[in-house]
Amino acid sequence: MRLDLIADGGHYFARDHAPELARVISTASVAAARLPVVCLPHTGAGASFFRPWQVDGGFEIIAPDLAGHDKRFGEPPHRTVAAAAADLLPRVLSALDGRDEAVLFGHCLGGTVAFELAELLQRHGVRLRHLIISGTPGSTVPRLRRTTGLPDREFLTRLEELAGYRHPALADEEMAALLLPVLRADQEMYEDYRRTSVTPLDVPVTVLRGAADGLVSAADSARWPRSCSARTR
Repeated sequence: MRLDLIADGGHYFARDHAPELARVISTASVAAARLPVVCLPHTGAGASFFRPWQVDGGFEIIAPDLAGHDKRFGEPPHRTVAAAAADLLPRVLSALDGRDEAVLFGHCLGGTVAFELAELLQRHGVRLRHLIISGTPGSTVPRLRRTTGLPDREFLTRLEELAGYRHPALADEEMAALLLPVLRADQEMYEDYRRTSVTPLDVPVTVLRGAADGLVSAADSARWPRSCSARTR
């Protein structure tokens, strides 16, 4: 389901509109509304991004941190989506605590990591009732608007243009210096992403896109069905 009804589709929509997105999850699958939802955020963000969902969403959130993010700050960040997904796998399995069904949600960078993680979870016996991908071009779409390799100032300017906002922490030089390695690693793995498997993913998929999203076009978001054998909406 490609939803072009979200006003802007930006990162803070995903954070601040938990009730609306909860309805999307419930609409996608009645059974999914009662299952834990594994959530993966955009570049630079961590599990705390989904805190409003815990309060307002009405469903259980499992939000593991990538290396270098939030509670794992200080760990070397991953530079490939495959490595990030492999690192998250045991953490998600531990959080599921023996449960063999879940829903997977990923926004922007999180959408690509979620797609790779979905295959790993299936191999380990987890039945994914739904994969919801937000603000992410199809897995076969090359990322042409790049930040990788730019000098620091140009990198932050380009990142601000792509994200549509600038985090206040980046205005502080010392804080920016701490965050830059993680931001660069996140962007590198997002921009260099190439799907590791040629087998279509057999999971029902809902694709969300902001109606005014200037980064992910309607055509790019419509490419997801090429990577999936189950129903894609």
